[in-house]
Amino acid sequence: MQLELSLQFPYKIHKHFLPKSIINFWIKSAIKHIPNFNKNLMINIRFVDNDEAHTLNKNYRHKDYATNVLTFAYDEIAEYINADIVLCCHVVEKEALNEKKAILAHYAHLIIHGLLHACSYEHDTDKSNEIMQGLEAKIMLYLGFKSPYL
Repeated sequence: MQLELSLQFPYKIHKHFLPKSIINFWIKSAIKHIPNFNKNLMINIRFVDNDEAHTLNKNYRHKDYATNVLTFAYDEIAEYINADIVLCCHVVEKEALNEKKAILAHYAHLIIHGLLHACSYEHDTDKSNEIMQGLEAKIMLYLGFKSPYL
């Protein structure tokens, strides 16, 4: 498995504690836990402000608010998965404070969540939600964080 990872911080609020090396580690660790995963990844992660997150969520999901994470998975090319994961810094920070979570743990969870969406996992039925949340919890524990669903 090869990983091509790029990070974009047009809104630089949390850049200082999200180095590429740690995000790279999170993604590679997550992939080890995805059953039968044998693809290469081209992942772009973009950290944005409320306005950009709101615009993207409104245009692509028809929801009129800034959301924490959006995943845009593109057509698979041979053995590659190509996706953009967009995180709204303000929403992530606000959620972490409200849920009394470390912001780094919340970012790890949302990046894993976005990655699983890129790998075709969904949570639109009770069964698929159970599978996806179970995998997220397992990966978070492996990374040394608490389950996000406790």
